Amino acid sequence: MSHQNITTEDEFQTTELNTEQELDQEQPQMNPQQPFYQQQPQMNQMNQQYYQQQPQMNQMNQMNQPFYQQPQMNQMNQQYYQQQPQMNQMNQPFYEQENQMNEQMIQDIEKPHKQTSDSNVDENDLGDKFKKPKFNDVWAFFLFIAHLVVLFVVTTRFKSNSTDYNNDSDRSYSGKYVLIVLILSMVCGVIGAFFWIQLMKKYAKGLIKFTFIAGIVFTGLLAIAMFVLGSVVGGIIFLFCFIISIILYRVWAKRIPFSAVLLVYVTKTLQKYPAMITIAFLFGVVLQIAWTFAWIYVAIVTYNISSKYWAIYIVFSYFWTSGVITNLIHTTSSGTYASYYFLKGNMPKDPTFQSFKRAITYSFGSICVGSLIVAIIKTLRWIVRVSESNDNDFLKCICLCFLNCLDWLAEFFNQFAYAYISIYGINFLQASKKTFNLFKERGLNALINDDLINGVVNMAAISTGIFAGIISGIITYFAFNHDKIWIAFSLISLLIALFISLVVLETVTSGVTTFFVCFAEAPEVIQELDPNLSEKLRSTYKFRF
Repeated sequence: MSHQNITTEDEFQTTELNTEQELDQEQPQMNPQQPFYQQQPQMNQMNQQYYQQQPQMNQMNQMNQPFYQQPQMNQMNQQYYQQQPQMNQMNQPFYEQENQMNEQMIQDIEKPHKQTSDSNVDENDLGDKFKKPKFNDVWAFFLFIAHLVVLFVVTTRFKSNSTDYNNDSDRSYSGKYVLIVLILSMVCGVIGAFFWIQLMKKYAKGLIKFTFIAGIVFTGLLAIAMFVLGSVVGGIIFLFCFIISIILYRVWAKRIPFSAVLLVYVTKTLQKYPAMITIAFLFGVVLQIAWTFAWIYVAIVTYNISSKYWAIYIVFSYFWTSGVITNLIHTTSSGTYASYYFLKGNMPKDPTFQSFKRAITYSFGSICVGSLIVAIIKTLRWIVRVSESNDNDFLKCICLCFLNCLDWLAEFFNQFAYAYISIYGINFLQASKKTFNLFKERGLNALINDDLINGVVNMAAISTGIFAGIISGIITYFAFNHDKIWIAFSLISLLIALFISLVVLETVTSGVTTFFVCFAEAPEVIQELDPNLSEKLRSTYKFRF
């Protein structure tokens, strides 16, 4: 190969010398003393001869032409880029495929119809262009519906045998003020969540640092309190946690700017599409409360069933259904955030509704699968907790600790798996594989980012609940002029506002998780759509993505 290159260069040099000699031999003799305007015809003749030989020179120079200017290579590159969309379509996000299908259907409808026979239509033509969405994990969907049917049938059967409970005591105050406290708690929960979202958008970095430091200080105070009260074991445990928290803060401090950038981006996106909060409130609050009351009714009606297996079944049913409702909100929010990440500037109409439609149809079976796994773990933990074990308290403590860790790990894993489901429209097993690969590469970063954001969200929910509890306590104290009843109303209001604010702020944690996954999967997308944000993410991450 090298020999051919040398031969080519020698030939080129020889050709170039011969050409120069011909030019020297053929050019006319010029008189230096001759005026310039009289020399001009002779110069024109020289230039004419030169430009006539220029094509030959260009042909010889083509061998040294840059790589990207060679016609054959350009033709190869053109063919490659023409094939590239077909290769990218395999890894194309689910909602982008759906948008392309909708656009293609609109174009087909607008085109004039041709009179063709059915025999000329190929059913595989559309399948070659677009990947048709499909229902994933259908078996889990039918299993979820079947378990609810069992609850309904058993409740209906035992309803006639249930005892009617009549309470003749005077509770004239309860109905009126319970309704007031309930409404006040819901309003405080929603307003408090909106207030904290505004603070997160403006002071994200400061809030993350404050919650981290506040957690360290609180742990230290608990350790001191334990030692003062004489609980040496509890004091040692909290002291150990206090030391670990200080070490983690020194190590994780450099990750705070990246989490702050994600938190600001999420809150701004949430303000652009507040329908996510509406979905969260309707399903996370209204539907969850309705399901809780319905479950209590089932438990009361079927109380006469003395079988312990039925008790386990209804507890499992509560955990599974509650998990499905919560994860439905998370998947809907993740789909909206992912649409904004990949389609910023070209968002479809009502992206939250489109995401909810995908979650309640194509991805609902996958949501049931992940919720089923967590429900089984929670039910096992409940069984261990209520079991009577006078002689094996240590073993019971070990089992509870293991199940608590397993429950946290399953929920943390599912949080990222649902993000993949909302992005690609895949089943739960495929999403689990992608999540596992993500954790192998960036699991520690995902854990740190999730812990930092959850600290802010938990502080926002707790402070909102405390505020609602104080307001309700003041109202009921002056209304009843009672020594103790205002405490009960205050605690109820605190719990309701805490629950509602956590549901609303679930849209924030879903957004942070989704943007983390999107940036890990396709960092070049945000570079094209929002270069400023991409630069902030890369500069604050400080680690290779």
